[in-house]
Amino acid sequence: MVINYLSLSSKALHELLGMVAVRLTEAVDALDVPLWGPSVIKTVPGAGKLCAYRLGMSARLLRNICLWKDILAGPVIEKITMDELLKGEMLPHVKSMGLDLHDARAWQDIFI
Repeated sequence: MVINYLSLSSKALHELLGMVAVRLTEAVDALDVPLWGPSVIKTVPGAGKLCAYRLGMSARLLRNICLWKDILAGPVIEKITMDELLKGEMLPHVKSMGLDLHDARAWQDIFI
């Protein structure tokens, strides 16, 4: 990895990691998981597939962001994953679906 080849105090490395954090934040901001309730999803053709696709995309993005945990600062990763992605996109969708946030089986069905 590039970190092995550059000094930790390198300005270029700091700029690169700053840009990575900005790009991850932009990816989260560009993501839009619909907040449609179960009645809309049952009524509108294709709405369920779109919601499932977007929620799956957010889960994959969450996994990819977490891969940076050993490289980016902890507070940066926490802000992007917990505040912006989970609280801002994923949990509101799950709540709008009427799912119990503590139901492990429902979460397993969503992410697998």
